[in-house]
Amino acid sequence: MRQLNQQTAIITGASRGIGRALALALGRAGAQLVLIARSSANLHSVAAELKLIIDASGTLGQVVIASHHPLEALPMNVMHVCELHRCM
Repeated sequence: MRQLNQQTAIITGASRGIGRALALALGRAGAQLVLIARSSANLHSVAAELKLIIDASGTLGQVVIASHHPLEALPMNVMHVCELHRCM
């Protein structure tokens, strides 16, 4: 996969399965990631794993966890996180 430095991906379902695999692959490529999932514990575990991968690879990647509760607030939470971390 090509390097994705300064590119941002918002990944829903990032705590397991395809979402987790995608987050890890994009993290290895240096993307800035906004992770969203229903399982907070699993999501924090994935974020910790990604931070180790990013540190070891020397890329400029960044991991941010966005809250998803309540579900209706998800779009605003993602926008807020992206504004804070210059995702857009």
